[in-house]
Amino acid sequence: MWLGMRRQEIAEKLGSSHESVTRTVFGLGVEVDEDRARKLYMKSIINPEPVDNEESNLARELGWYGPGAWDDIDNEHAIPEPTLHPLTTATEMIRDLKKDKGWTNTQIAKKFGVSRQLIRKVLNGQGGKLDRGSYSNTRETYLKLKGRKNA
Repeated sequence: MWLGMRRQEIAEKLGSSHESVTRTVFGLGVEVDEDRARKLYMKSIINPEPVDNEESNLARELGWYGPGAWDDIDNEHAIPEPTLHPLTTATEMIRDLKKDKGWTNTQIAKKFGVSRQLIRKVLNGQGGKLDRGSYSNTRETYLKLKGRKNA
């Protein structure tokens, strides 16, 4: 639900009922196949487009955290970042830094260690990666730039 999948869709993909999924997600007993739910979850977190709908909003209102909410899952003192969707795109990160910090493309490029032209390409949807490493490196850099202490 945090990722935006509706309960009816979850039920269909699990071969279960809407009621069983609802009781499971609200902690009223596990009424779905846990292995199938785990596999569906793993498939869901690689969806490239974050979804913002009633289900994801409800999950956030209930204080649930999505995948990737913790900067360092092995650190028992890590503080989750509930407002950053685990699938937040590089474009969204750049736009947020521009809005939140008022930075220019040049300043952002310098912080990420890439060219200004690459930042412009990412913002214009012309492709490009912010780093040569994995997505988590981009996310980690973003959280540091936002001032997160344990990022």
